[in-house]
Amino acid sequence: MTSTDLFESAIAKARWEIVPVRDPEKAIAALPERSTVTVGCFAKTADGYLQTLSIVERLSGADFHAVPHIPARSFDSKNHALEIAKRYVDSGVTEVFVVGGNADEPHGPFNGAIDLLRCLADSNVSFSSVGVAAYPEGHPSPAFDYYGGLREKSEFASYCVTQVCFDGSAIKDEARRLREQDIELPMHVGVPGVLAQTELLKLSRWMGIGNSMKFLLKQRKLATRLLRPTEYNPHELIEDLLPAVHEPASGIIGLHLNTFNQVARTREWVRGMLGTDEPLGAGNHGNS
Repeated sequence: MTSTDLFESAIAKARWEIVPVRDPEKAIAALPERSTVTVGCFAKTADGYLQTLSIVERLSGADFHAVPHIPARSFDSKNHALEIAKRYVDSGVTEVFVVGGNADEPHGPFNGAIDLLRCLADSNVSFSSVGVAAYPEGHPSPAFDYYGGLREKSEFASYCVTQVCFDGSAIKDEARRLREQDIELPMHVGVPGVLAQTELLKLSRWMGIGNSMKFLLKQRKLATRLLRPTEYNPHELIEDLLPAVHEPASGIIGLHLNTFNQVARTREWVRGMLGTDEPLGAGNHGNS
């Protein structure tokens, strides 16, 4: 296969992440038909869950494969968590992405994702596929037993998604380390979509990817691009990852595009990479 063929294959199966802020309607309108779309959740209030639920319901009704984020620390009770999970099931959701979330302190009984995963496993609310987070540059809490925790989560999870990282070597090293730690979760690699310089810096602060930004700024070619009033695109990063994405032994099974709702920009870039004006095809709903 040529590099273009590898790129096309990877993009055809890519997941597209959007967030329930900053004109989500515009982002939804630009999504590839029938693609897998993950939806973030800013659940510091009850309205956060309702915003995500509303978007997921719309996506599911439009023949997308919608995957809501469920941040464990934001629930104020087990009943609250199960109520939201049940509403997703009733909306046709078969897959969720369970994370600890951005809350500094737990609002209720869940200290992290593993607590919510156990709660769901003990309930009559179930999903056919569950994703959890992985961190190529280390867990945000250095004292946390990251690999031990991920090994525990793997009993309930179907795959992992890496936090955005601009260092392809770090991502491939993380995939190898998971296997060394007897963690067999297939990995979707979190990469940014096409973003303006200012948006990339905002994304860095919001997602806590300071270490990766330091790596990016050390790369002369990319740093020069960032210092111009232009856009970042993930071409070099994806090109570095493509062989691993197509190598079953790597454990890497696909790309997870963090678009920050800049879906149209990313799709325009993809069309340019493929040299076509044709609409992008449907994504792959499978999770391996």
